[in-house]
Amino acid sequence: MLNIDILENLRRLNKVAQARDEATGKHTQRIAAYCKLLTKALHLSNDFANDMFFAAPMHDIGKVGIPDNILLKPGKLTPDEFETIKFHCEIGYKILNNSGNPGAKNDIFSLAAEIALTHHEKWDGSGYPNGLRGNNIPLSGRITIIADVFDALTNGRVYKPAYSTCESVRIMRDEMSSGKAFDPDIFTIFIKNIDGFDFIKEKQRK
Repeated sequence: MLNIDILENLRRLNKVAQARDEATGKHTQRIAAYCKLLTKALHLSNDFANDMFFAAPMHDIGKVGIPDNILLKPGKLTPDEFETIKFHCEIGYKILNNSGNPGAKNDIFSLAAEIALTHHEKWDGSGYPNGLRGNNIPLSGRITIIADVFDALTNGRVYKPAYSTCESVRIMRDEMSSGKAFDPDIFTIFIKNIDGFDFIKEKQRK
C-alpha cells in the first residue's frame, strides 16, 4: 500500500513532465492503465499490478533533461537528435533512483527508476541504453515497452497519423515482432487482451 506522501510525490513528478509537453498527461494515464491491465493478465500479484500503475507513468520523466528544440521538434528527429533523446532513459533513472542514501530507498521509486532505464530495451538486444537482451531486461521494462509502443502508434504525431488498433497490432507483429522488440510470452498475452487495450484507448479519448 502506497502512503499519501509517496502518491503526492508521484503526482508532482508527473506534473513536471506534463509541463514540458501537454500531450504527456494523457499519455501517462494510458500507460498506467495499459501496464496494470497487462500485469494482471500475466497473473502477477495485485500489489505488483498496482505498483506498475503508479511507477510506469514515470517512464519518460528523463525527458525534462532534453532540450526543447529536440523534445518539442515538430517533425522527425535527425540521427544526432535521436541520440540525444536516448539519454532520457539514464536521466530518468538518476532522477528516480535512490541517490545513495539508504534511508531514501523506496520500492515504488526503485521500480519507476528501473522502468525509466529499461523501457527502450528490446528482446533481441538491439534496444538502448544498455543493449540488454531477453530475460536480462527487467520484467517491468518488458511490460512497459509494449504499452508504450502501442500508445505511440495509436496516437498521432506531427510526422505521422494515429493508426487504428488493428493496424497498430499489425505493425507491432510484423515490423517489430515478438522475439525482436518484445518478450514473446508477454506479447502473446497482449494480443489476447487487445480488446482491453482498445477499451482504455477509446475511454481516454472521451
